[in-house]
Amino acid sequence: MNKLLERTGTVRKWVIVIVICALSFVGGLLASKAEEIVDIGDLSPQSDMQWAMEKGFLDSGLQEKDPITQAMFIKMLVLAYGPKENGLIVPQGAENHWAAPYYATAKKEGIIGCSCIIKPDSPLSVKEAADLVTQAVMHASEGDIGANEVAGWTGKQNQEENQINVKESAGLIRKMEETIHGTS
Repeated sequence: MNKLLERTGTVRKWVIVIVICALSFVGGLLASKAEEIVDIGDLSPQSDMQWAMEKGFLDSGLQEKDPITQAMFIKMLVLAYGPKENGLIVPQGAENHWAAPYYATAKKEGIIGCSCIIKPDSPLSVKEAADLVTQAVMHASEGDIGANEVAGWTGKQNQEENQINVKESAGLIRKMEETIHGTS
């Protein structure tokens, strides 16, 4: 009977050792897969400003509330729309400006119409920005979208008088890119 108790005790010890080894193996396997799990912090939505800076649409020195100039907005719009082209005719008013290639591409693509007043260094109103984005969306996707709908993306009421700021511009361009390319 002593031998039977001895064997039972030995068997229990071996079972415990095997269970511990199996649990250690499973724990190691799970730990190796843990690297594939996304940190919850990575799931937080990226701000429009961060998105625009990461895409190269905005310089890092700009503040959210700064007004955006027509040239800066045209640059963002053209970069989000597609690649700019060289050797195009630059619209009158932007010939010797740093943004001339962006204006030329926007003109070629039909984003800047004949009625657009070229004023590269002037702040842009919500209406002017919405008109440009509307043209880009209509030309790129052949969709039917109105300037009032696009202006509504900013959340501002008085579109004629309210200037659009850097943050709102980034949001408008991001929404335009999502509409045209289906990306964010």
